[in-house]
Amino acid sequence: MGGARLVTLTGSGGAGKTRLARQVGTELDRAYSDGVWLADLAEVHDGSLVEYAVADALAIGGQTDLPLSRLLRDYLADRELLLIMDNCERVLDACAATVDRLLRSAPGLSVLCTSRQPLGMVGEVVRTVAPLAVPATIEITLVQAADYPALTLFADRAATVLPGFTLTAANVGVVAKICRHLDGLPLAIELAVAQLRSRSLEELAAGLGRSFPWVSHWPVSPAHHARLHDTFDWSFGLCSTAERALWTRLSVFAGFDLAGATAVCSGDDLPAEAMLDTLAGLVDKSIVVREEEDGPVRYCLLETVRQYGLEQLAEADQAALRRRHRDWYLQLAERFDTEWFGAAQREWAARIRAEYANLRLALGWCLAGCSARWRRIPSRRRNGSARCRPTSASWSRR
Repeated sequence: MGGARLVTLTGSGGAGKTRLARQVGTELDRAYSDGVWLADLAEVHDGSLVEYAVADALAIGGQTDLPLSRLLRDYLADRELLLIMDNCERVLDACAATVDRLLRSAPGLSVLCTSRQPLGMVGEVVRTVAPLAVPATIEITLVQAADYPALTLFADRAATVLPGFTLTAANVGVVAKICRHLDGLPLAIELAVAQLRSRSLEELAAGLGRSFPWVSHWPVSPAHHARLHDTFDWSFGLCSTAERALWTRLSVFAGFDLAGATAVCSGDDLPAEAMLDTLAGLVDKSIVVREEEDGPVRYCLLETVRQYGLEQLAEADQAALRRRHRDWYLQLAERFDTEWFGAAQREWAARIRAEYANLRLALGWCLAGCSARWRRIPSRRRNGSARCRPTSASWSRR
């Protein structure tokens, strides 16, 4: 952080902003007496929910009628911590306003943001996360290859797929060709490397050369968009029919477990009993990321991968999937309402907390007028949060 209280990492999709921010957080954890905390805003589309996402990240609870902004201010006032706010671009103005309020009231707070563009605040230090350097030509030596992080990343990841893989005089030119084609984008490199389980380096390079033209709607470098989306097209084409179906259907989630994926995504073309093997195939191809946390296994799609999946869904299919997503989380909320005062309260509290982003997605879709099954009621502020009620049951978010 270099002494700055607000640093924003900017860059194109797939450039590695999230990974870099999390690595910074890991390395600085001991530098802050109250630790490092992560608020993922990838699924926050309403600026009014930014403070709730921050409160969720900080695990703020307790019985209080204080407004959430006051609760955050009081909580942070005498603490020294680093707050990482990931994927700010969808709610940029709300993020800037929230960060401004928090920094003014909490002298021990530092904030690290990731975004496609800066927050635009006074005192903000902007660091651009550029794609990894690639050689200007494929005619390079092993000694020269060591100067290019893209080739180093490729070799490191390839060694996890093919144990013992190293750069050699015989393969360094092909690796350089692949990395140049991918513009040094870390995500694109990782997706490509995953194909080495079934393809040679030469086949990998040839396959990347058969990409398709594309025009993106994401607000970042067109050249990097085209290259990244070409890689997605290519990876999508290499998936089995079941894997392609699952990739697109999983894009309606904000993180998921096997039970949720099975309930929402299974069908005649993707039987429930085949879900685990199909999901494992997407993990092997680096499409789905297994989250390394304690407790039940959870998975996620990186935001750029998820957006690609949504693009592949026909409008009718997306509406049907969102209804299934809604129904799954409605029954989960109803079950939580029943179990809250039982012996498994602690387990259900952890489970519902892990699904906050999905609950927000389901509510947002319903409240946008897409479903008559839910109705909006006046918010009731409790525990620094809103209480919402579907027609058949109630659930609360802390």
